[in-house]
Amino acid sequence: MKSRSLGAVLLQAIAFLLLITPAIAARPHTSRVTEPAHGSWVPRFMRLAWLRDSIADYIFNRDGPGSGDLRRTQWYNAANAAKYAQQTVIRFNVATPDEEAALAAAAQRLFLDIWSFNNYTGTVDILLDKEDVKPLLTLLPHSLHRSFTPLVPDLAAAVRDTYPKLGGAADALPLFPTKPGSLPDEAAVSGGGGTDNVFFRDYQPYPVIVQWMKLLDVMFPFVEMVSVGESAEGREILGLRVGASNSGTPNDKKSFGGKDVADERDDKDEVDDDGEEDGFVLKKKKHSKEKKDKKDKKHKKEKKKRKSKPTSPGEEPEPKKKTILITGGLHAREWISSSSVSYIAWAIITGYGHTNMITKLVDNFDIVLVPVVNPDGYEYTWQTDRLWRKTRQATNFRYCRGYDLDHAFGYEWDSKTRDEPCSESYGGESAFQAVEAQSISAWARNEVEANNVEFIGFLDLHSYSQQIMFPFSYSCAADPPNLENLEELAAGLAKAIRLSTGETYSVSSACEGVMGFASSGASVDSTRIESGGGSAIDWFYHELHAKYSYQIKLRDTGSYGFLLPSSEIVPTGEEVFNAVKYFGDFLLGNNGIEKSFEKNEDASESEAEAEAKTPSTSNGVSNSKIHVTEDADLEGEQFAILLSGRRRR
Repeated sequence: MKSRSLGAVLLQAIAFLLLITPAIAARPHTSRVTEPAHGSWVPRFMRLAWLRDSIADYIFNRDGPGSGDLRRTQWYNAANAAKYAQQTVIRFNVATPDEEAALAAAAQRLFLDIWSFNNYTGTVDILLDKEDVKPLLTLLPHSLHRSFTPLVPDLAAAVRDTYPKLGGAADALPLFPTKPGSLPDEAAVSGGGGTDNVFFRDYQPYPVIVQWMKLLDVMFPFVEMVSVGESAEGREILGLRVGASNSGTPNDKKSFGGKDVADERDDKDEVDDDGEEDGFVLKKKKHSKEKKDKKDKKHKKEKKKRKSKPTSPGEEPEPKKKTILITGGLHAREWISSSSVSYIAWAIITGYGHTNMITKLVDNFDIVLVPVVNPDGYEYTWQTDRLWRKTRQATNFRYCRGYDLDHAFGYEWDSKTRDEPCSESYGGESAFQAVEAQSISAWARNEVEANNVEFIGFLDLHSYSQQIMFPFSYSCAADPPNLENLEELAAGLAKAIRLSTGETYSVSSACEGVMGFASSGASVDSTRIESGGGSAIDWFYHELHAKYSYQIKLRDTGSYGFLLPSSEIVPTGEEVFNAVKYFGDFLLGNNGIEKSFEKNEDASESEAEAEAKTPSTSNGVSNSKIHVTEDADLEGEQFAILLSGRRRR
């Protein structure tokens, strides 16, 4: 009777989940993770995606009572702020260091918002009120009066288009679909990236990103949610640590889902064969249970051994945990950087155990991914001002809030050029005055000193202008000791992106102004568009010895600027993920060779089966599924990228 009652309850629960699933799926904005189209990336248990999503929605309760209406109201007010109609973005073409110095001085005097400066194209993009264009020109040399053009024709419309497409009768407005549950068409959703993951259809607010990370933490045994500190307003700065050691399983036996070879053997032993006698089956099950208990005890002992502990005299010290840190969202309005970090996390997690390179990378390195380092500012862009850049911490001037986190770190910090709290690049009155910069630096130091971590690489994602930059940022007078390695890897990252999506990323030192002060004949102390002291890549490179530190500015080159449409989320994520794969393969000692020859990860399961049946070549690899490029061409491409990025030197 009890078993029948339990069965009835389970049937009712499943029926209830089946009924509510369509309603949940109709939500126009959701944090649920759905099955991607990458056939080779799909874990077995994700085929029950509808059940998992329903349970996750119930457990995490993403939308509390009435919270959806409040969120829609906040988004609508932020998207339709009247000030955007009064503003414009203009692009100057700078030809000389004197022009750059004059433009930088004028921008500081008028507290203008520098959107981008690009030493590859010689352009500077500035956001300002339309009525301030003429006063700006009076401060500039005559050569610049004829060298600027409008960049974003309709700033207000571009702002509106970055917010999620809301549905419902209450939102019957031109900028949002009026049909409940409407979503972008499939072509726009896939964006060429080959995924129908709902999470990447739109940019996501911080609470949704947090719940999504919690879900990944629960689903995957080798994923751990970590807190790197708190923001000025008390929000936790959260991220994901991805590493085979997090599941308590030895790396050399690890396979997807936290199982090693012994696990799979035990699973096979537990299968009940109808052809065997009951007594023999029971004996096998008992034997497999004993093996499982022994294995669990062994894993616990190994996990204890991995914890940092003082070594006794004569004992070899425990190997350091080699770690790669990937961050986004230092600047609040750069939504594409946060979505790209999330995309990288998803691609690495679901690729583990299915892609050789990703599996090797996760087996040998811990990867910490922090999508939003500046959660206060990021939330403010959703609720109030889409183009807010800094944090929301109070300054010594009550009318100007916030710090620029990329000028708030301690290495070569200098306040001389950023002593105005109203400046968009204000780094504070002292180093680490910004709470978020202090939090992430304290966390990183603690990881090194207390948790035996060694930061090998640091990737800081930003937007926009499609650039890959390496230390030092504070000055061109000093070269990093491993400059050649930094340039070589940066060129490889740019090549990996170009081969994956066709987009061109320039390569340069972060110290260079628009005109490349390293060899332009101008003084390195001349006024630049944006001084680089106190940057995150310099601090991690110099203080924590992360010898491969890069700042990557993502899409685009100015057509949208910071207001990249949501249809670009997946393509941008794909290309930066390819760069991360090259980065990881370089750290593994393959210099990108293995990555260049691995199978196409976007192939479906049917294609993979067809490939297995196709006769292979003499080296045992099918030519139809390989990215093959001549070595001479690759070297030529790398040198061409470096030379073009430094053409004015």
